[in-house]
Amino acid sequence: MTGKLFKMMSRTFITLACFVFLAVALTACRGTENKTPDAPVAATPQSPAASPDADAAPEKTPPENVVQAEAPSADLMRSARANVPVRVTIAKGYHINANPPSFPYLIATELTVEPKAGFVIGKPVYPASVTRKFAFSKDPLAVYEGNVVIKMPISIAEGKPPYSEHGLNGKLRYQACDDDTCFPPNTLDVNLHAVVK
Repeated sequence: MTGKLFKMMSRTFITLACFVFLAVALTACRGTENKTPDAPVAATPQSPAASPDADAAPEKTPPENVVQAEAPSADLMRSARANVPVRVTIAKGYHINANPPSFPYLIATELTVEPKAGFVIGKPVYPASVTRKFAFSKDPLAVYEGNVVIKMPISIAEGKPPYSEHGLNGKLRYQACDDDTCFPPNTLDVNLHAVVK
């Protein structure tokens, strides 16, 4: 009896131990399933690169009317050629390149007149230049300053326009600079008036 009782108690103990082990294992598995996963770490956005032109200074422009040009009426005789003067006024503190310029890459001051029936348009005669040294160039440059006069030769063609005043369309192209900077090229309209006599 004693041996049988011992065997029964041993089996009962082993069975209880198995139940306890299974219960603990199931509890552990459920805890793992219900665990909230770690939230992902938000990426910190990188600051965009600054635009290369963000701190760039705006393009410098000269004041209005830094260069002005006008041509008075000129009398044209049928038997002679007249040099029509075009007066160019450059504001104080500024200059324009001479024609011819000191170097080929410089933009020369240039006067052109549109062809017109009954007139012969010659090549303009540019004034003498002055030589100046500026901060933006290591070499002295030939320029115009103040007041200068460009002469445009005009004569009467064989068509013989009638005795009257005629308008001729001209253009003055130049590049203005100060002591430190040169500005974008500009073109002025110049109206020439010829009185045929």
